[in-house]
Amino acid sequence: MRGLANYKNLSDHIVILGWSGAKTERMVQHIRGDTAQKDREIVLCATGTLENPMPDQVRYVRAPALNAPDLLCRAAVAHADYIIILGETDSETLAAALSVASVNAEAHMVVYFEQRDFADLLHAHCPHAECNVSLSIELMVRSAQDPGSSRVQRQLLSTLEGPTQFSLTVPNDIGEVRYGHLFAALKTEHDVTLFGMAETALGDDLILNAPSDQKINPGAILYFMSAQRIEPGDIDWSELSM
Repeated sequence: MRGLANYKNLSDHIVILGWSGAKTERMVQHIRGDTAQKDREIVLCATGTLENPMPDQVRYVRAPALNAPDLLCRAAVAHADYIIILGETDSETLAAALSVASVNAEAHMVVYFEQRDFADLLHAHCPHAECNVSLSIELMVRSAQDPGSSRVQRQLLSTLEGPTQFSLTVPNDIGEVRYGHLFAALKTEHDVTLFGMAETALGDDLILNAPSDQKINPGAILYFMSAQRIEPGDIDWSELSM
């Protein structure tokens, strides 16, 4: 409860660096709402004198700073699969992200900033980090031009209501598959809507609503909307090969 425990023996877990009240609570709810992540351990790291705010949902580690070596050790950051960072300020978030990158370069690190300059600075030092910057202005404009857009965005990102955006990685042993063929098969067989693809996780090669004849290569990342996550093994790739 006081955040003094040691979880250094954990592995393949999720670490959340930073406590932001209702924002963090909602974050944990969405993680638990994904059936694939429902039982994965979550370690919440915070500063100050706060006791564990979600004792039935997360393990808890507390230290004077989010980038403190003792905190990173006790939260087993070096062995985590996913790391989410949302500090009280962009400066705190940046310092925590750089420290995390120094102990775990393999985990998928997702970082939230209010200002684009901080995101660009982190990306320059840690190209593998996925930086999220507030989209409030863009969402306001889209809602003004296309009424109701906010509810579309909210539901696409929520594991708690309706169909949600998911992704999967194409196996390395598939034959030649075309986007249009896969789009039709996923809708027919799994009631899944394919809406984008990319060759890399964080590069600038994302293609939304790709042409029907677009070739899908092994290792590509597919983005789709579905009531629940599907895995590569759920798809009969042999039937899709040209």
